[in-house]
Amino acid sequence: MLTDAIANDPDGIAMRQIPSKSSRWASSTWISQCSIVRHRHYRIFNDSWGWCPPSPIHIDDNGILFIYFENTKLKIETAIALAWVPQRKPGRSATVLDSDSDSEIELDDQREEWKELRCAHNTCLPPKQYKISTLGRIQNQDGQISSGTYLGNTRVACLSNGQTIRLHESVCSSFNTPLSEIAVKPRIHKLLQYLRTGQYDMRSYAKENGIRMSTLWSYLYDVFVLLDVRECITLARPLVSSRAWAMMRTIFEMQLEHIFLRPSYMQVIDDMIPHDADWHNNSDRFGEMRILKLICEKETRQVDDPL
Repeated sequence: MLTDAIANDPDGIAMRQIPSKSSRWASSTWISQCSIVRHRHYRIFNDSWGWCPPSPIHIDDNGILFIYFENTKLKIETAIALAWVPQRKPGRSATVLDSDSDSEIELDDQREEWKELRCAHNTCLPPKQYKISTLGRIQNQDGQISSGTYLGNTRVACLSNGQTIRLHESVCSSFNTPLSEIAVKPRIHKLLQYLRTGQYDMRSYAKENGIRMSTLWSYLYDVFVLLDVRECITLARPLVSSRAWAMMRTIFEMQLEHIFLRPSYMQVIDDMIPHDADWHNNSDRFGEMRILKLICEKETRQVDDPL
């Protein structure tokens, strides 16, 4: 596995990220080979990574050790294996997934081409140079090559910046495969085209299409997932209230970004300003903060102080 995806925690212990299916916040869960678990998060305003204190390890009634990961219980040995041992696709025989030698990796006699990596679902430019091949293999600056690991039927790879990327979609993005070939839903494509024509009246759009505003904010989130950081910011400026922008800035200035690890983060934000009537009367505030949270996930270090 790629050695540049290993990071030492404040105690000097080598940690690797546990691959995540969601991977939509610049915060990730890391684990050592000796079962120390920490969260790691990215601070966009000073371009730095921070470590949270070690997370607790729990024990169930059967004596099995586990952690809470993505709102589920994950056995500690499974967590270590996901982070440190390449996983096979279900139902397939064992194959070598990682190697420094091309000869050890099954290439299926296909011609392999390489290009600079662009992440697909969280469009980004990784902090260190990576290349990706038409066969979905990753190469880092040291020349190490990885075919990734499997989360269920999805092949993924963890990068040095804490992102988990889906390799198939990253191949499509890096080799300029049209978005339509990544199965963009028609309603999302329609909304994206509407926004790109400079139209931002979301309430009129919701009325014309017979959908609720809460549903439309969900569609908007799916649109923003497809875009790079600069276009996200351009479109978010007229869509998101100035109060929401200011609230996100306050969260980072107070170094409270860890609240986004909680499913109830909006309740935490509401409790921070209990007497702000303008904030609490804004029925779109959850959708707005969710969009801003996504922008922060998308390697906002590319852009000078976007918020």
